[in-house]
Amino acid sequence: MLSVTADSPAEHDPGLAALFALLSTSIPGIPEGLHYPRQLRRIADLAGLPIEPEYDLDAYLADLRKRLYGADTGDTEGASDAGESGDAGDAAGEGEREGAAAAQWGMLCPSPVEADVEPVADLRDGLAAALAEPDGARRAEMLNGMSQQYGLFPAVDDEGRPRVLPTRHDVVSCLAAVLIPAAMLLATAERRERMRTCADLECGTLFLDRTHSARRRYCSAKCTSRASTRRQRERRAGAGAEGRGLGPG
Repeated sequence: MLSVTADSPAEHDPGLAALFALLSTSIPGIPEGLHYPRQLRRIADLAGLPIEPEYDLDAYLADLRKRLYGADTGDTEGASDAGESGDAGDAAGEGEREGAAAAQWGMLCPSPVEADVEPVADLRDGLAAALAEPDGARRAEMLNGMSQQYGLFPAVDDEGRPRVLPTRHDVVSCLAAVLIPAAMLLATAERRERMRTCADLECGTLFLDRTHSARRRYCSAKCTSRASTRRQRERRAGAGAEGRGLGPG
């Protein structure tokens, strides 16, 4: 599933949370796989990657009228102006939030559309193949090659914090700038060996096993409890069937 548990690396790095989500690529109510732009938006949201607002024709025409004809007058129009002012305030607040998120990653991601789904699926498959590669040298070669493929380059912001930025401004490149560095954090043999898929058949969430024994099977206490309840029901059902078989015919 697309959920991220407390035992996944989400709380430490949103890029890792987004990577685990993309590798799982499943949302409740949506068939397995990557099919919809809203799934890409969800990946970007998990990464904390700000998305450019979708084009709004009505807002554009309203702004054009305002610039051409100036402010409206009259009670009704005044009320309209007040509404527009409120909208402007909301937009300003949204802009501030987007600006803060953009400062974190150094970029804004375009709003995903249908044409972006297949390229992101290719990115997912490349990341999955790299992380599944047993040879460390080959794994490093694959991840470094993907960095070049998606035109990523290192940068620093005005406060000296490191960034990875794409040379192209499209959805898959922006996501790659977050997800490929996250995959590099998981590329060590120790971390790869601790990647698990939740054993609960109703879940399937990817998580990082942080236990000393490295034998954890479930991603959360909820899934552990659900699996335990299922086993108890199966045992009771089996005992009941056995009792009926041993009883008088």
